[in-house]
Amino acid sequence: MISPLWLFILPGCVSQEKVIKPGQSLLYSQHIKGNTKVSATELESFYKQRANRRWLNLPIYPYLYLYRLGLRTYDQAKVEKEINEEQDRYTQKVRAAGTDSIEITRIERKHEKRLNRLNRQLIEGNWLMRKGEPPVAFDSTLARKTTEQMQNYLQSKGFFRSNVYLEYTTDTLQRSRVTYSIVENQRYFIRKAIWVTTNVKIDSLLNANAPKTYIKINEGYDGDKVLAERDRIDKLLKDNGYYSFSKQYIKVVLDTIPDSTQNIDSTLRNNYIFLKTIINNPPDGSTHKVYVVDDVYFTEDAATRGRGQRDTILFNGIHYLSRNHRFSRKIVNSKILIRPHTPYSQQKSIETQQLFGNLDIFKFANIYYDTTGGKFNARIYASPLDRFSYSVEAGGTVTLANGYPGPFGSTIFKVRNIFGGLEVFELRATGSVEGVAGFISEGNNSILSSQQLSLTSSLTFPQILIPGKIKYFFSPYLPQTRVSVGYNLTNRPDFRRYGFKGTFSYLWQPQPQKQFNVTVLEISRIFSDYTKNPAGEALKNEILDLKSEGSTLWRAFQKAFVSSINASYTYSTSNNLRQKAQYLRLFAESGGLFLFVPQARDLIGITQSDSTGEGLQFYRFIKLNADYRFFIPSGRQSTWAFRINTGFANPYGPAGTLPYEKFFFAGGSNSIRAWSPRRLGLGSSPDSVDAKGNYTYKFEQPGDIILEASVEYRTPLVKFSNFNIGIAFFADAGNVWLLRKDKTIPNGEFAIDRFYKEIAVGSGMGLRFDFSFLIVRFDFGTKVYDPGRRPADRWAVTKIFGPKSFFAPGQSTINFGIGYPF
Repeated sequence: MISPLWLFILPGCVSQEKVIKPGQSLLYSQHIKGNTKVSATELESFYKQRANRRWLNLPIYPYLYLYRLGLRTYDQAKVEKEINEEQDRYTQKVRAAGTDSIEITRIERKHEKRLNRLNRQLIEGNWLMRKGEPPVAFDSTLARKTTEQMQNYLQSKGFFRSNVYLEYTTDTLQRSRVTYSIVENQRYFIRKAIWVTTNVKIDSLLNANAPKTYIKINEGYDGDKVLAERDRIDKLLKDNGYYSFSKQYIKVVLDTIPDSTQNIDSTLRNNYIFLKTIINNPPDGSTHKVYVVDDVYFTEDAATRGRGQRDTILFNGIHYLSRNHRFSRKIVNSKILIRPHTPYSQQKSIETQQLFGNLDIFKFANIYYDTTGGKFNARIYASPLDRFSYSVEAGGTVTLANGYPGPFGSTIFKVRNIFGGLEVFELRATGSVEGVAGFISEGNNSILSSQQLSLTSSLTFPQILIPGKIKYFFSPYLPQTRVSVGYNLTNRPDFRRYGFKGTFSYLWQPQPQKQFNVTVLEISRIFSDYTKNPAGEALKNEILDLKSEGSTLWRAFQKAFVSSINASYTYSTSNNLRQKAQYLRLFAESGGLFLFVPQARDLIGITQSDSTGEGLQFYRFIKLNADYRFFIPSGRQSTWAFRINTGFANPYGPAGTLPYEKFFFAGGSNSIRAWSPRRLGLGSSPDSVDAKGNYTYKFEQPGDIILEASVEYRTPLVKFSNFNIGIAFFADAGNVWLLRKDKTIPNGEFAIDRFYKEIAVGSGMGLRFDFSFLIVRFDFGTKVYDPGRRPADRWAVTKIFGPKSFFAPGQSTINFGIGYPF
């Protein structure tokens, strides 16, 4: 059924040619043909004009229609009059305020705000015009410029004999269709590449680094690689003392292969070239000079006010200037990679700035090189942040399933340089209320209100605290040692869980894309109890029933002591819409090693009876996890996103199970989105059903093994000035399993001969609200294949309407999330 609103809107959307002035035509479409080796997407980036957006590629222009609606009510003369009136009012109000500076400031602030709004209307039009698009009149001059730029691009890719032809037609409705015909011809390949320089030292340096060149023999000529090679040579020289060198001295010359060249097929001879990279000397005829640093000066209180003159202390070859010398010179010295009597290095200058920027101690650390007086001195100016600072954050989260608001708030108090060694002490208090799925879902009461409170103190040292000289190995890699102690409380209607946690970790980053985190000790003392209400009693009875059947899940609700060591490696490249990107996180953890030390067991009071009874629980386990994500751009603004997440955990201690926080779970906004949080699995164990035979997914499903895969296509939908709306189509697959057979959970364990039959599948679509600083998303996921259902019901959706439709009980889920799912 067609809405009456569309009957009003569509005619206006279709007949937009009327806004084109006489003698002009509307740019209707642009098409590229004939290209076989260079993608159309690359060439489309050179369009000088973009046609007005159409709906489903039909002659329907919703954004142009919005602009036209706004244009009908837009009065430029009226806006100009309002601007003049605002100027007059401002002058009168300032005159009336006299010498009252506070009132004048208030008047100026309001005037500026109003004037900005009016000027925006004058330049960009009213609100509807800004949300819409003005008509794009076809301009043949711009089309010819597009042709020229496409031609230049093809030549930059080695198609030196290519041609681009422009064709356009205009129909009776004054709509122009533009076609760019590409004739690529043969591509030129590099047969030989050489460097030419009269500087022996530079020649030796280039030859020593030849394997790193971007220019490869027998590869097609690529102007982008030639530019990258110039950048590489420029950086190489600047990292080896050539401070005054610049890319203007690098000249690239192309030449064809002479006829006398041997071993080249005569049919290909004309498609091979020589590439010469010439390093010219300075215009005055001198040679390029290697600059050696004479002295290094570090000013620790630049851009600060203080009494008295700065005094200078010489330590380990560095001159330290300060009024009070508050910072440890030994630690600061380890952050300065620029050393006296060593050649200038641009890279070491950059890395030194990064090391100081990572400390959270200084506002900035700028580096200048002073060449006056025949000297070459490095001067580092650092300005400290306030020693004491605090911040307060507040916001809200929403669980879409019940619409409950979830406020949160946090306060952070920092003390910098607390012991004089550039340490940072942080005290963080966080509280939140959120809607969560109960451990046992019961109809409309499946969403519960959960209160969380945490208080954490941490102390971060700007070095790896290890005895001996090995700690200096990490100095260039943004090293940190972090010690933290915290208290956490989770208060839910069915149970309460609280405890203390302490960690001792090392972090370092050898490259911008790579990060290591090693926690040499993590200790948690956990307390848990059921609430004294119907929800708590129901959970307690269910857990006791599982215990009587042999399940070990009851241990997760006992008081416990958990210790572990873990390590993670993260590799991440920039997620740019125009470039491929990837993310990899590897994680390994071993729990309970601390308990092999008899003194440690005595310290916390663990006995053998505790491990099998209902006293203090302790755990021994191994856990591994790998999370890989890959992003591929599609078109100008769309992206394909892929994810594979695998994990394995083996509880080998007397408890026979994992701590509850260490289990794997599937389902939810960042997992298999057709299932509610933590409700997928285990394996093909039967899903819970109600009296009517509807699948209820009643219990959380903690597992030892997880396998997940997702694919998502993301593309913009609507763009506004302050935020954008995108749409995504996705498919998720995966499940969780137990490592060992549990008679209370039939088919819940991982089995090599059937696990592939137990991969659950869900698909759906979602909206992304991008506010630049925050992405809010809503995902609608529906089950496609559910291995936990009866065999006849496993293919979940077989009809659009009816008992197996999208809207059947338990069939579909709407998830709310912050940020992308992966």
